[in-house]
Amino acid sequence: MTSIPIPSSGQPLDLSYLTTIATSINDLYSQTNSSTFNKSSKIMPSTNKQTTSELIFAAERVKYSVGITAAKSLTTSTKWNYGGVTFTTAPVVQITVEFAGSPSTQKSVIAVINSVGNSEMSYQFYSVDGITAAADYYVHITAIGY
Repeated sequence: MTSIPIPSSGQPLDLSYLTTIATSINDLYSQTNSSTFNKSSKIMPSTNKQTTSELIFAAERVKYSVGITAAKSLTTSTKWNYGGVTFTTAPVVQITVEFAGSPSTQKSVIAVINSVGNSEMSYQFYSVDGITAAADYYVHITAIGY
């Protein structure tokens, strides 16, 4: 598809210019109308075409109770198997921490992803300052992929 030239100020619209615009619009329509269910698609490295309607979502929320500690590492490496889902390729994984206690006991706690694979991922909790009072935290994990 070629780009449409911008007319100069005062240039009259002629039939060839209108034909170029109509042809470009029709080409664009043909390209978007050919996709399955008019959804975007992703070309996989193996040249298999997969649509966004084939995306798989897996999510989990886990509660952790943390006691008083000066340690920076609050848990050992914890594995999650995506709720039993196996992805074709390693998914995109997002992890967040939610504080579940009273504001006076809230400390900076982060979750760090150690590894991501097709059938499981691993993460670990860390404290920035250490924990001075027992508290509960939730970790929210979301995996999206094919």
